[in-house]
Amino acid sequence: MSKKELKFYHFKASNGEEIDILLQDRSGNVVGIEVKSNSKFTPEDFRGINYLKEKLRNKFLKGIVWHTGSQAIPFGENFFALPINSLWEEIGSF
Repeated sequence: MSKKELKFYHFKASNGEEIDILLQDRSGNVVGIEVKSNSKFTPEDFRGINYLKEKLRNKFLKGIVWHTGSQAIPFGENFFALPINSLWEEIGSF
């Protein structure tokens, strides 16, 4: 169990950028999460997360795209594509 208190949000900017899930701690630090229903993903899947990273700067911690594939792949600094089953299975270290 985490000792951090987190709030969950959905994000949609006025320009249409969207993120499925935002996790925010008491200090205002944010993790952005996109959920994809397929095993293929591209850098375009990080578009909304990247937009948020640019806006939040040092309050942005990580961006994650969950997918139905089997590989965990780093996608640049603090961006990760992770299999959805990583929620309940160990995937190794990053």
